Amino acid sequence: MLSEQENVLDLVAELDAMQAQQLLQVGQSVNDLWDSFGSPHLSQKVSSLSAYMSLISQMETKALQKDGNSYVCDTIDIAFANSPFILPDSAVMEGRELSLFKSSTNTYCGGYDGCIYVHYNASTASYLRGGVVFGGSRDILQTTTTTPPANGISHPSISGCIAYFPRAENGTYALKEIACGEQIILTFRAVSIRGKHYWLVVNQSEGAAKLSHTEASDLLMAKKKVAGEVAWVAKLNGVIMPRNYITSSNFSVTDEMARITWNGTSRTVYMTVPPTLPDGFEFRVQNNSQNSILLQGAPVVGGIRSIPRRSIYEVRKDNGSLIIYPILANIDSSTGL
Repeated sequence: MLSEQENVLDLVAELDAMQAQQLLQVGQSVNDLWDSFGSPHLSQKVSSLSAYMSLISQMETKALQKDGNSYVCDTIDIAFANSPFILPDSAVMEGRELSLFKSSTNTYCGGYDGCIYVHYNASTASYLRGGVVFGGSRDILQTTTTTPPANGISHPSISGCIAYFPRAENGTYALKEIACGEQIILTFRAVSIRGKHYWLVVNQSEGAAKLSHTEASDLLMAKKKVAGEVAWVAKLNGVIMPRNYITSSNFSVTDEMARITWNGTSRTVYMTVPPTLPDGFEFRVQNNSQNSILLQGAPVVGGIRSIPRRSIYEVRKDNGSLIIYPILANIDSSTGL
């Protein structure tokens, strides 16, 4: 009886050991899956170019291991002034996404602006190096070039890296300015296209990349003006849209008067055209009264020296002088004459 009990206890111990081993194996498998796919979205902060390059090297080394524990981070917080955008080797990182975030307040138009650097691992053959591409209606593989723009700022070389610049002829679909703004974020995905490896820009904080705070404010104000939410005067090369109703017997023309309607009753009326108005400025005057409007402030050339009664005339400033010509010589006549 005692022997049978001992046999049972031995069997239970063996089962416990087997189950424990199985649990350890399952636990290791879960850890491997977690390292590969379930890691938290970590942001790594770099405070210098050397720290940045060290992180890039670490990411490539981990990815080249090709085992479950190859995750380093998915966001790089670039926290130093005049900092570049640098990406690891796209061939090594294929299938992964990486966001680059500039958190330093002194990033505006630094020495590395206008391009994105890609670091290439020594194991990656040159024919596999595709660079950086942007989406759009143009050929996606022709959106960047390694040739710096003419008359642009100099771009320092970074060891082991190639700089890629948006092509000037590629329309509005590629960023014209990269990193020339404060606290911008660009998100990339490492892809393989036609036998080469690229970083594809999949998201960008475009407003921060292209607009300053002042420019953004101006754009918002323009939207409000067009929507009629605020008062405004539309100008196009000095031509102004609104019509001005005037009854004063002595008034001056401003650059906000493209259409003037005079509805006064005075027998003598003076309209001053100041010399500050630019050459080429034109405005139309509709005289609804029974009296002529006399011009002053600039010499008048040609035979017409005033705005006749009940008429519509155009006035143009040309070479410092005024030229007056009829639009409708008589608004009461069926022929306009």
